Amino acid sequence: MSNIKTSNAAAFEALPRGAVAVFVGGTSGIGQAMFELFARSTTGKGATAIVVGRNEKAAGDSFAALRAEIKEENELPTLKFISCDVSLMKNVRKATKEILDSFSKIHILVLSQGYLTLDSRTPTEESLDRKLAVDYYSRWVFIHELIPALEKAKSEGEQAAVMSVLGLGSPGKGQIDDEDFGMEKGYGVARVAMTVSSYQNYMLQVSGSFTNNSNIDTVLQRHLRDSIRGLPLSMLTLASSAPPFCERPTRSCCGLPFP
Repeated sequence: MSNIKTSNAAAFEALPRGAVAVFVGGTSGIGQAMFELFARSTTGKGATAIVVGRNEKAAGDSFAALRAEIKEENELPTLKFISCDVSLMKNVRKATKEILDSFSKIHILVLSQGYLTLDSRTPTEESLDRKLAVDYYSRWVFIHELIPALEKAKSEGEQAAVMSVLGLGSPGKGQIDDEDFGMEKGYGVARVAMTVSSYQNYMLQVSGSFTNNSNIDTVLQRHLRDSIRGLPLSMLTLASSAPPFCERPTRSCCGLPFP
C-alpha cells in the first residue's frame, strides 16, 4: 500500500498546472473514487476534472462534498459535469465534441463505465448490444475521439494517460468469434463478460495504430493482482513508471469492429 500511495503521489506531482482529466462513469463506484482523489490531489494547481455520466444529481452531490471539504475556492479544481448515456455512440461523440470545444489538451482519460445485466442480447437504437455498447464500443469512441487532445499534451512534454477500469481479475481470454463480433449468436452472460474483456485488451493494443504518439500510456486495471484486490488507491496508479499497471499500446492491428 505504501508503494501505491508513493506512486500515486508522484503521478499527481508530475501533472502540469492546468491539467485536464476526464472521468467517464465518474458518478459512482471506482470512477467516482478516482475523480474525488484527483480533485483532492490537484488542489491549487488550476486543474479541471470533467465527470461524464448519466446521474447529474450524484455528480452534484460529489461536487458539493468536495467544495465543503476544500474551503478555499481558488484551491479547488474546476469541476464540470457532462450528461451522457454512453450506450449510444452518437451521445459519446456529442460529449467528446463538447470536451474538445473547451479543451485542446487532455492529460488523463479514465474509463470506468460498465453495464451489468442478466438479460439476453438487448439491441440499442444503433443496433449494438447494450452491454457491448457500454463496456466496449463507448471506450473505443472516447479514446479515438480524444486522442488528438492526449497527443497534444504528450507532444508538449506533459503526461498523457488512458486508464480503463474493466473486469478486475478477468484473464481476458474470452473466445472471439470473427463471424459474430456483435454476439448475435450464442449470447450468454459469462461469454459476453469474457469476450468484452478480450475486446478491450485488443482494442487498447490497437489504439497505438491510430495515434501518432506511442508514448501515450494505456493502463489496464485488470492487471491488478488478487493480492491488492479491493484497494481503491491502486486504481489511481497513473505514472508510467509503474510497470505492473501499465501496458503501452502497440501498432498491431486486429479485425475487431469499430463504430
